Amino acid sequence: MQQQQRSATMIDVSRIRVIEGHNPRTYFDTTGFNRLVDSIRTDGVITAITVRRTDDEGYELIAGERRLRAVREVGLTEIPATVVDVDDLAAKRMALTENLDRRDLTIPEEARAARQFVDACDGDQAAAARALGWTPAKLTHRLLLLHATDAVMDALMREQIAVGHAELLASLPPERQDAALPKIVENNLTIQQVKEQIGSITLPLSQAKFDQTDCRLCPHNSSVQSSFFSESVGEGRCSSKACFTTKTREWVDRRKAELKEEFGSVALLTEKEPGSTTALLASGANAVGHQTLMSCKGCQHYGAVLDDRLGATTGAVAAPTCFSLSCHSQKVQAYAESLKPAPVESEQDQGDEPGSSTVVPASASAPVKAPAKKPVVDAPRATPVAVTDQYDRVLRDTTVDRLSAGAVEPILALAVYGIAALTAQCASTGFNEVLGALGIKGGSGYKHTDVVVSLAQMDKAKLQGLLQQSAIELFTTRTDVIHGRDEKVSRKQLAGALCHNAGWDLQPHVRVDKDYLAAHTKAALEVVLIESGFKDFYSSGDGGDKKYRALLGLKKPELIDAVLAAGHDFSSYLPEALRKHQVDLVLATKR
Repeated sequence: MQQQQRSATMIDVSRIRVIEGHNPRTYFDTTGFNRLVDSIRTDGVITAITVRRTDDEGYELIAGERRLRAVREVGLTEIPATVVDVDDLAAKRMALTENLDRRDLTIPEEARAARQFVDACDGDQAAAARALGWTPAKLTHRLLLLHATDAVMDALMREQIAVGHAELLASLPPERQDAALPKIVENNLTIQQVKEQIGSITLPLSQAKFDQTDCRLCPHNSSVQSSFFSESVGEGRCSSKACFTTKTREWVDRRKAELKEEFGSVALLTEKEPGSTTALLASGANAVGHQTLMSCKGCQHYGAVLDDRLGATTGAVAAPTCFSLSCHSQKVQAYAESLKPAPVESEQDQGDEPGSSTVVPASASAPVKAPAKKPVVDAPRATPVAVTDQYDRVLRDTTVDRLSAGAVEPILALAVYGIAALTAQCASTGFNEVLGALGIKGGSGYKHTDVVVSLAQMDKAKLQGLLQQSAIELFTTRTDVIHGRDEKVSRKQLAGALCHNAGWDLQPHVRVDKDYLAAHTKAALEVVLIESGFKDFYSSGDGGDKKYRALLGLKKPELIDAVLAAGHDFSSYLPEALRKHQVDLVLATKR
């Protein structure tokens, strides 16, 4: 602070300028002001105001705005003033101190003065409290009260509401404060009534799933309010539903992404119609059995439902859940059938088979065979797209490998089809008519994958004859009309059918690498580890099953890295689901 140079003199009031926002006092009581006017009219100004010089030979008011106003009201042209030479920071401090010393400010004015003092002390609240002569708790109270809107602070300053009302309202978002204020004033609501109404719309922070670090000093946290305010709605409640909801939604999104790594499908509870999903159980009512449940882990309908509603159940996970009620019904029925005892057959109807045992029921005269346990018929499952993409790659790579090795029949089949298609494009005759001329059954509509599959099953001599005949057709079919038709062959279906019908070995093209494993959910990875023999390999070393369970407890990226680093030989692994996918592709060519 610069050295103050004080002097007392009479100054023309027209040369004194009031700086807007400089005076901490914003409300001037009419009655008190009128008494001050009467006093100055009778006795003059007893206490000088404080000013500082400006560059234009004028003065800026530092303290004494009420006296200056009263002098102008009386009509005096001069006022006694103490002139000081101070910088902006010192001027602000002097204004605050003078107002606090001379007459109690209203609480809102004290709150705004507190903020200015903290700013003047470069954010040091302890220094500001000392400068004001306040306790740290009083300073914090006034600063927290600044979260009340201007309308609330103005109502408090005009004594339309009490401090307790303002304390309660300060915990609400601004728009809620301004909406509630008129109702409080018009209905003359008590502090207790306001507390009860606000309490009914707050949310318990104990139910929050998100990180509450930012909540510790948040003005909407009732624990902050209750520490310094005499009135609050209690401990640990949030009065900003919008903020609470946003943070919860962000947490739910992150949690959903985490669950997606483990389950084929993840849905929010509010997204699903009641009854559109069902629990997957290994035993009990509506069970599918342990074996089927394990196979379900590789299905895209194997999933979880995450509760995203605000409340005590936020974040609850229902899993494992099946998202295909029809598929689940088939599995439940198949498992229930497998549990039924097999029909009892007498030895007279069936001869003893090797390994069978016989029992003699008390009510029977002839020995019968012990009922055999029925196998569980596993209903079809829907493999996730990311996994089928890997299977399609295996089939494609196998097909390319065999074609590169000179597999004659599929090459000739494609050649026959290609020439026939070219003929149809160049002629007025339809593609199926071209095929008919060659003695080949046409496809269905615009899909001809089955045509190529049928051709590929012919022997070499037959195909070579067709190839010659189709080449002749290309040149003998009428070409007076351009017939452009987009005939398509599904390469996925064709690769699957060629591999299946020719009995080609898929295993050499199964690459258990990072991409392959990452295509599976975490639950499906467990199936891969069991099928490939990895589980037995990993559990055979030190730690056994405990070590394997710890491995499964890792997050998916770490689990994949650990599996690939374990040194297991996957070279003989052929996924059972790949075989099923191959058959599905063959069936698709016939549709």
